[in-house]
Amino acid sequence: MPARKKMPEERPAVTKKFRIGDFKCYATVGLLEDGTPGEVFLVSKRVGSFERGLCNALAVMISLSLQHGVPLGKIVEKLELMAFEPSGVTGDKEFPLVKSLPDYIAKWLRSRWLAKEPCK
Repeated sequence: MPARKKMPEERPAVTKKFRIGDFKCYATVGLLEDGTPGEVFLVSKRVGSFERGLCNALAVMISLSLQHGVPLGKIVEKLELMAFEPSGVTGDKEFPLVKSLPDYIAKWLRSRWLAKEPCK
């Protein structure tokens, strides 16, 4: 098993505000010293909602996976094209229509941190 990747005490991060239909969310990716993603936070404005719980669970699993050596490309591959609500129009020029929250996050992670592989 690969060594666990330890996040630096102080680290840069990238935050993206997005929406899927009327669902609004912020994604923040904390970066390792080499500039690659090491943790993900997803925050929904809907307090106590199913969507907020889903955001938290998804972020924890992506973060744990990254910190335990799962390649970002493998995570993206598994999340892309998952289909369930919320889905639909995003207002994002790069990803105008998505099938779910994991689909959006995967497309954004691929676009931002993986070599010029096209988004599905």
